[in-house]
Amino acid sequence: MEYCPFYDEKTQTLYFTSKRNLLQSKDFKNVQEFQEYVNQNENGLSKIYKVKIKL
Repeated sequence: MEYCPFYDEKTQTLYFTSKRNLLQSKDFKNVQEFQEYVNQNENGLSKIYKVKIKL
């Protein structure tokens, strides 16, 4: 789910927020391993992305 787009004409950069989710079930050896896994990029939490694009 992508939302809140913003285009910066000066830098020709499109910024947007995304809730990408590729988490899969797995067993963890400890809490630290779990925290590292859920803090990876496509964890379902909103993050800001940017891409160069000329409009």
